[in-house]
Amino acid sequence: MIDEKRSETLLLERTLQRLFDETSYHVERSPCRGKFRGHNDYSIVFGSGRKLFIGQDQRNYLSGLRKQVGLIQHFRDHQAENTEKIKAALAAHNTPFCDAAVEIVPYNGSTDLVVYGVVILTHQSGAQLLYRETAMHFYLVDGEKHGYSFDKCMAHLLKDACGERAYCKEFPLKTPLPESEKRPRPMMPYKTITLRLDAAHYARLTETARTAGLKIEPMLRQLIMGVNLRPRPPDTYAALLRKLNAIGNNVNQLAYQANARGAATQDEIREAARLVRQAVRLVRNTL
Repeated sequence: MIDEKRSETLLLERTLQRLFDETSYHVERSPCRGKFRGHNDYSIVFGSGRKLFIGQDQRNYLSGLRKQVGLIQHFRDHQAENTEKIKAALAAHNTPFCDAAVEIVPYNGSTDLVVYGVVILTHQSGAQLLYRETAMHFYLVDGEKHGYSFDKCMAHLLKDACGERAYCKEFPLKTPLPESEKRPRPMMPYKTITLRLDAAHYARLTETARTAGLKIEPMLRQLIMGVNLRPRPPDTYAALLRKLNAIGNNVNQLAYQANARGAATQDEIREAARLVRQAVRLVRNTL
């Protein structure tokens, strides 16, 4: 029995490596902190550095692998089809986008494969935008099984990409270079202005820049170009999203099993309720 589980584990790990277009991987165990102290998070770290969270504690590792393989397999099986559907919807609504592609991109500013199913939009000007949104991700990796319909996901994409672009970022995502690799920039024909502020205005300016996670000059440039600045989310949000994603996967699996049988067992109901309470505690402890 142990040999069978080990064989299945290796097969699933290598399947994930293949489906994510990687050439190598290793399993990483990280001790949890805070309320989950004493437990361990298990992730697969691929050769490229991208990391996929599998589950908490060894006993959940194999079931976590099965879920992740099912999700990425669905993504790959329908990747070309979904790309064409999105292109058709963009054309039907007379948008300024001339092309689209469904791709896998780690979460913004990290190597974590959380909400990794994204849509790359190409503007008529040639610029590209990366659209990342939770409902669209779950549609891309799991279809319409749990209420994530294509029409609703596409309606949100159209509204955001052609409006505020709260879920869109410039693509390719820019990764800061290490200090040792930075080179002096050539002098550009910039115009210099002098701005005098009293103490109150200067305090407001520096606080706005700090909240947005920007230095003053880049912030002012963005404001001049009409960018709607938003507060930079705390670093703890990425870890929270990763754990909530794992809990959501567990709940979805319970719902899938119950739907296949036409009814849920008492154990499944209790487990689903426990997972929901766990998610609520996570949010309360983080926010």
